[in-house]
Amino acid sequence: MSIYDKVVSSLQNKMLRQSIYTFMLRVFGVIIFFGFMLFITRNYSADRVGEFEFVRMFMLVTGSICLLGTDISILYFSGRFKALQSFHSIRAVYFKMVKLILSIALSILLIYVLVIPQEFINNFFGDTAIYGLLLKCLIFLPVYILTLFNTEMFRAIDKAILAELFRNTFKYIPVIIGGILLFSYRGILNLLIFIFMVSWYWLQFPLF
Repeated sequence: MSIYDKVVSSLQNKMLRQSIYTFMLRVFGVIIFFGFMLFITRNYSADRVGEFEFVRMFMLVTGSICLLGTDISILYFSGRFKALQSFHSIRAVYFKMVKLILSIALSILLIYVLVIPQEFINNFFGDTAIYGLLLKCLIFLPVYILTLFNTEMFRAIDKAILAELFRNTFKYIPVIIGGILLFSYRGILNLLIFIFMVSWYWLQFPLF
């Protein structure tokens, strides 16, 4: 068998073909994000770029904590229930986990607003604007963690390619478009963070 025949035969394997598509989409997403970061680094002030990176990393870390491993657990349960051909059970587990992670996110928001003094946050970071910025992050946190969780849920229901599109491409499209438009109106560059947060809403829609 020639090398060409071996390649063609390998591509007929569904799992291998899906792995290749997923890898290509991941690389494409990395290129898109790198291009966007290069754009805002060259055209936005250091303060705006710093705020954007701070918000992105804060949401990523806090969101991962709020998930409490549910993004991994849903993959385990989906495999188990699919073997039993119990789609209804997957649906029930999904909504239970959604309630759990949303409850955690809302609890963190309430603790931040009711318990932690504003002066403590501002003094800790050495910036009087940081309390308001973190408050905005926590207000949008429930939507953000739903985005993370739903991305893994797509994998759980055998939509790996769609999951990769959401993880590395779709979620950046609104902020990329918004960043370019804001650059055209230089007086409102401070809205970049707001657009980044609001963009997560368009990723929310019922899975079932």
